[in-house]
Amino acid sequence: ITGDQKFLKLAQRFNDPRVFPPLAEREDQLAGLHANTQIPKIIGAAREYEFT
Repeated sequence: ITGDQKFLKLAQRFNDPRVFPPLAEREDQLAGLHANTQIPKIIGAAREYEFT
């Protein structure tokens, strides 16, 4: 939104390698991970996608 790269770098810190690569492959690897920490990551990724 702002075009400031520091915000993009901050958003990228939430790209959890335990969550997103398996989801991209349509694999459910979320067992044992707490929903309250995973859902915001996924929503944030969706918002990042919308703005880029």
